[in-house]
Parts: sequence; structure tokens; C-alpha cells
Amino acid sequence: MALVDRRLGRPSLVRLLDGLLPLIEVVWVDPPLHDAALKVHLAMSRSSSFVDQVSFRLMRDLALESALAFDDDFEAEGFRTLRA
Repeated sequence: MALVDRRLGRPSLVRLLDGLLPLIEVVWVDPPLHDAALKVHLAMSRSSSFVDQVSFRLMRDLALESALAFDDDFEAEGFRTLRA
């Protein structure tokens, strides 16, 4: 969302969300997910972002193997990336 908003503007973001939201499940970060990701994030000397750590934990919990991602952090964590 941030990338589309920053590069293409708010109208493009609204169109993207209108098309995506009926197709995806939004998972809210609850305290156990937050705490598990934070523990890993703080334990690493050099790590990906905290947001990525939340994503990694959630993906493992849901047994997801692929992510639509534009950086190498997901592959470094063992996930397959689907790039546009």
C-alpha cells in the first residue's frame, strides 16, 4: 500500500484496494503475534524490519510458502517470492 500510495498517488491506492480487498483476508496483529515477532527482531544483530518479522511469523503460522514481495528478506527467510 505504501509503495503504491507513494509512487502512484492516493487515487491509485484506492483503486488497488477496491480490487484487492474482496480477494484477501486481513489478519490483525494480536499481542501473541506482536510479541513473537518482536522477540525475534530484538534478538537479531542485523535484521529485516519489524513489519517483515510479523509477516514471517504469520506466514509460518498459516503455513504459507510464497509472498508478493519486492525485497530479498522473504527469500532469505526461506519463502518463495512472487514479483510483479
